[in-house]
Amino acid sequence: MKNVLLAVLLLGCAGGALAATGDVSKADYLQRAGSHFDQVDTNHDGVLSEQERAAAMSRLAEKRAARDGSEVTMPHREIKGDISKADFLAKAGAHFDKLDANHDGMLSRDERRAGWQAMRKS
Repeated sequence: MKNVLLAVLLLGCAGGALAATGDVSKADYLQRAGSHFDQVDTNHDGVLSEQERAAAMSRLAEKRAARDGSEVTMPHREIKGDISKADFLAKAGAHFDKLDANHDGMLSRDERRAGWQAMRKS
C-alpha cells in the first residue's frame, strides 16, 4: 500500500472538525474528508496526484501566512504516486479511530485538540 500523507491530506477535514463546537461523528468526519478530497482533486478524476497534493499544500501555506504570518510545518511522510478517493477515505477512517481516544464513535473537542497537537509534534 502506498505511503499516505495524512498530516496534510486530512488537514482540511480535521481543521473543519476542530472548528466544530460539539462532538463530531465518524460519518461527519468522513463526509468532511470526502469534501476535502473533492476540493483538492481539481481535475475531478477521483484520484489525487502528486501535483494536486502539492498545490493544496501551497494553498494551505498561503492561507496560513495571510492569516497569522506563520508557516505550515506539519510533519509528514512522502507519498509516491496517486491516491484514490477510496484509499483516502479508508485512511481518514483509520485516522478518526486513532483520534477517538475513548472509542465512543465520536470525537470530542478535547480529542480533536489532543490529536492535532500530537500530529504537530510527531
